[in-house]
Amino acid sequence: IPFDPEHISLFSAANRCIQLLTSSAENKDIEITNQIPIKTVIYADEQMLDTILRNLINNAIKYSHPGNKVIISSEDLDDSIVIHVEDFGMGMNH
Repeated sequence: IPFDPEHISLFSAANRCIQLLTSSAENKDIEITNQIPIKTVIYADEQMLDTILRNLINNAIKYSHPGNKVIISSEDLDDSIVIHVEDFGMGMNH
């Protein structure tokens, strides 16, 4: 798989994935909120990032109880950005 990193807006990437999954979320009455700061820019392969975000958000929708929400956020840690996809489903054991 070719790796083609570039500087991209994490907020915009998350919004693209949210738009693709809106109908799935609406079917379960799940609200998806993008809390990533608008100015957050990361260096990543856009297609790989989209695939990862789509999978995480899709799983959050799938395992959430109807009427709940999914929150996407990020955290700036030194020289990296941590992406959080939080849902309020049943959870899993570690």
